[in-house]
Amino acid sequence: MFNSLYTIRLLASPLLFTLLFTLLFVTACDTTQVVDNKSSENVNDTMTDIDTSTSSAEANDSDSVETTDSNSGTGDGGGCISEDTDTGTGLDITDTVTTADTTTTADTASAANTADTTDTTDTTDTADTASGTESNADDTSSSAADSSTSSENTDSDTGDSILCPSDMVLVAPITDSSGNARFCIDRYEASRSDATAGSAGTDESVAMSVYGVLPWYVRPMSAEALDTFKTACLAAGKYLCNDVEWEYSCKGHDNTNYVWGNDFDVEICNNVATFCDDYCEKNGIAEDACNLNTFSCGYHCGDATLDVNCFQMAPTGQFTQCTNAIGTFDINGNLWEIVTSETATSGYEIRGGAFNCASPSSRLQCSQLADWTDLYAGFRCCKDTQTP
Repeated sequence: MFNSLYTIRLLASPLLFTLLFTLLFVTACDTTQVVDNKSSENVNDTMTDIDTSTSSAEANDSDSVETTDSNSGTGDGGGCISEDTDTGTGLDITDTVTTADTTTTADTASAANTADTTDTTDTTDTADTASGTESNADDTSSSAADSSTSSENTDSDTGDSILCPSDMVLVAPITDSSGNARFCIDRYEASRSDATAGSAGTDESVAMSVYGVLPWYVRPMSAEALDTFKTACLAAGKYLCNDVEWEYSCKGHDNTNYVWGNDFDVEICNNVATFCDDYCEKNGIAEDACNLNTFSCGYHCGDATLDVNCFQMAPTGQFTQCTNAIGTFDINGNLWEIVTSETATSGYEIRGGAFNCASPSSRLQCSQLADWTDLYAGFRCCKDTQTP
């Protein structure tokens, strides 16, 4: 009897009750944590990037991404963000893109360049740049490239035969205080001699003007890169284009805002919003629900609330309408282009806009200059004409 009463009193003890309650609570928390961790693992497993070929070099390149608000288009990066910021749900465009060049897929052009070097080792991301273009580039691009292989051009004003290399086009005339100046300019953005549709190459000995390859670029732009560009043009028997030559080639004889005309069209030259509609089509998103904001939809593909990128660099000449009567390709969009300048303290200007910059309707204008250097910078060469 005494033992039974003692047991009842012991069980009723507030201290023991507290201890038992605490023990049961801790056990429940541990069980919940295990469930939560498992759920987290399952979510992570489903967030696999559509593009599984991104190289380790790109993964380690986080320090080269511009620190800017991609929605505002302002900041040190000028509203341009790197391709390697994709959250893992970007557009696999290999099935939806038709290109005139059926060679290998293109890469995303890693931004591994540093300020003290112009070596741009290619870090292939084949799914994101695989095509260069979607339906923007029609099937006539290869014929457009082939039709301009003649090394002799005729001045429409004088009828004189003006010699330009086959990889260049004639620009004539520019009327200024010194009279009419005629020159040749590369048809395509400069590329390395070993570049392909899937690689920007590594050989920096000479600048080429070739259709269907990834263009030569550096990031960030630097004084060393300027010297490299100049040397590469000289090795080709040319020189780095200056600001006056470049702007006239862009505006054309009609002095237009863009290379194609005065009204912005998101599909004509490669820019941050070009592939937004393709992303929605690829992922079954209805047009009325698709984010098609031309200011920056390439940063938020499909849904404006999601940080999903679908912009991409393209091989040269893939946007066949990105031209004018002069005959250059990609002088707007794709890569910013470096030109020499007698008025800029740096000795160069940055022109033309790029594939990854917000507000393309402004950035792609022929008169637009970039005032930051952490960007994808390319170039093209010019040459004096010769009358045979």
